Order: sequence, then C-alpha cells, then structure tokens
Amino acid sequence: MRIRFRRSLWTLAALAACAVLLAIGANATLRTRAEVPSSGQSRSCRESIEELRPGWSLREASHLPDPVNALALPPVRGRLPIDTVYVGTTRAGGVYRFNALGGRLGTISQGAGDMKQFGDCRVSRLTFRDLDGDGATELIASTSQISPRGRPRLIVWSFEGATPIPRGFARPEIRSSWSHGLGFLPRTDGGGASIFATFCGHGEIVEYRLRKDAGEAGFRSDGVAWKKVGQLPASGEWSETADIDNDGRDDICVATGYADGEAAIHAYRSEAPGADLVLGHVIDEGGRFGNVHFVVAAARGDGKNDVLAWWSTDFLYGGDCEIIRYRLDADGVSERTVIARGDAGSLWPDDGQVAVVDMDADGRPEVWFGAKSGNLWRYDMAGTAPPERILKIAPHLGPIVGGIIDTTGRPVLFLGWDREVLRLERMPMGDAPRHDTARPR
Repeated sequence: MRIRFRRSLWTLAALAACAVLLAIGANATLRTRAEVPSSGQSRSCRESIEELRPGWSLREASHLPDPVNALALPPVRGRLPIDTVYVGTTRAGGVYRFNALGGRLGTISQGAGDMKQFGDCRVSRLTFRDLDGDGATELIASTSQISPRGRPRLIVWSFEGATPIPRGFARPEIRSSWSHGLGFLPRTDGGGASIFATFCGHGEIVEYRLRKDAGEAGFRSDGVAWKKVGQLPASGEWSETADIDNDGRDDICVATGYADGEAAIHAYRSEAPGADLVLGHVIDEGGRFGNVHFVVAAARGDGKNDVLAWWSTDFLYGGDCEIIRYRLDADGVSERTVIARGDAGSLWPDDGQVAVVDMDADGRPEVWFGAKSGNLWRYDMAGTAPPERILKIAPHLGPIVGGIIDTTGRPVLFLGWDREVLRLERMPMGDAPRHDTARPR
C-alpha cells in the first residue's frame, strides 16, 4: 500500500510539474507575442517596397484573415458612408469592411463558398448599384467556386441604414465555375438595373435581376433571378458595360481568351430584358494573342470613351504584352495607338487590377493598373508619355480601387497585397520624381 501510495504521489508531482512547465511555456509564448509591436505589419510592408516614386506615401490600412481578391468603395453621392472600404477574400470567400479613417474590421459574410473550412471560394468582384430602382444602393458580390469545383454565386445585400442585410443569391446552372467582371444596364421594365456577368471556361453570359414576386395564395418571394443570354466563342475573361462606340448607348463589353489566338473584345447590345444579346463590334488584333484585359474610360478630356487594352501572347502572366488604345465609332475602330510593349509579368493586370481615378485632383482621371509581380503603373491617357511605374513591391499585389473617402476631397488608392489592404496617396510636397517607364518600341 505504501509503495502504491508513493507512486501515486510521484505521479501527481510529475503531472503538477508538467502543468507548471506548460504554463511557463504558454506565458513565455504570450509574452513573446505581446512584445511584437503593432507596427510590425507596416514595417513588413515597408521592407517589401522595392521602389516608391517620390511624392507618394504608402501605408497599411487593414489586415484580413485571407488573401484580398476584391475591393470596392461606395458611391460618393449615395446614402452610405464614403469612408468605408469593402473587401472580398479568397479561400472561405469572405466579405468584410473597415473604416478607412481608422476602425476595426467588420464581417459581412464569413463564407460564400460550398465548403468554408477546407475549400477555395474567391470573391471575384464587389461593387454597388441600385438594382430595384428604390433609390438605395445594393452591395453585390460575385464568386468563383474553385475547390470543390462548383457553380458560381451572385450575392446581393440591401442596406438598412448602414447595415448590410442579405437580400438574395443566385447559383446559375452553368458549366463554368469562375466569374469575371460585372456590368449593368438599366432595366426597361420598372427601374433599377440588370447585372451581366461572363465566365471563364465555357464562356457563358448570364443576366441577373433582383426581383420581388407576389405568388399564389399571398405567398411572396424576394431574391435574385438569372438567365443565360449569350454564349461566347471562347472563355470569358472580363466584362463591363460602357458606351464603347460613343453613340450614347451602353454596350455589354466582354473579353475572350485563355486560348491561342482567341483573345478578342466583343461589344453586345441588349434589345430587351432577358433577350439574347446582339453582337455589335469585335476587336481581335488578327488573332495574335491568347488573352486580353481592357477598360473603357473617358480620360482624354474630350468627353468621349476610349478602350485601353492589355494583350498577352500567353494565357495569363507570361509571354509578351502590348498595351493598345482604341477609339471607336459606329463603324468600329477609328483610332489605334500602341502605348507600350513589354513583359506580361510586368504589365499584365488581373481581375480588379485596373482603376480609373483622378489621383492628381486636376479634373482629369488617370488609368492605374497593377500586376501580380508587384508593379503599380499610372497612365495619363490625355498625354503622350508611356505608363510610369509608381510602386514596385514584393509579389502578390492584388486588386486596386480609388476614390474620395472624406470631406477633404483628397483622392486615395487602396491596394490589396496578400492579406493586407494598403493605402496610397499623394504627399503634399514631393521630391524630384524618379521612376521607371514601360517604353514603346
């Protein structure tokens, strides 16, 4: 009995010693983590900057739980606070927001995908639009269901005050999983707007509508409806709506590619809600390229739209890249100007990496574009100079968005960089500029 009792005492003592050691280790770990200064992430950002043009400042704005894949700012003239940045992420497919003037990260949705914990669902695009014509803005997110491979989603939130309330979602029955871009056209059947999206893989074009229905026996439905309204000849790589040919009417502009010789920009018209789209213009550069990205913008000061396109000989980030500017009229391309040529890894913008922003506050917007390699470029479409590099940072540069976020009227550009959101703005006084340019050949 004594031997057993002594063994029990030794066992209890050993367990107590282990508990003490674990506690000491835990406290040491806690102390070590507490000793890390709160500016550690900012210093990491600074250490990753290889070049920043004098006269500009870059600092951390927020940290996200997953890599940043989409950014959005609410409309300046809307009912929502303009100092809030909205963020979409990869992996779980989260949607968040934070106050750009200082504040905590708020969660809107923690997971939009089919498998939250181990899957990969990417919020491909975030934007705002009045979808039902009531004068209030909705928040719209499109997702790509990567793993497990599945159907994409479009999710809509309405706002009660400044609080986003889930309104509905659609999961179209199409073969593609990856959504690229969103465009909007006014609805002719009662106000609001229809959403148009295209998809990588099989090239479907889908129209979405936010709708309320009064059903039988008093039952009502409120949600998002969808319909396939077009089929592209190749994978759909981007979409937006703009008056591409300056005839006063918006077109549904779509990029195709991700295949040898299939890169092209298509402009469609929608003759009626839900009707099949009608093809108007095609820009294909003679089938020389495998992919294309573009933006339509009125940035030359004459009130007319131009198309700025990035053409790549590869499908995504490799090969050669040509940046070409077009002016279209009713008959098609009337002006074509080669802006720059170079390596696609340095110049090619991915989804969400193009923004048209008046960062100089001179009343004339510039085109800003990034590359996954870490380059951030500024191009003045009204000038004659090639794009100039403002920032070179370590790889994983993500989406960009810019606008006015406070009453000072000072423009700010937000950049996704891995799990960080960075803030770029012009300093009041700058040194003589030193920067790289993408030189025409």
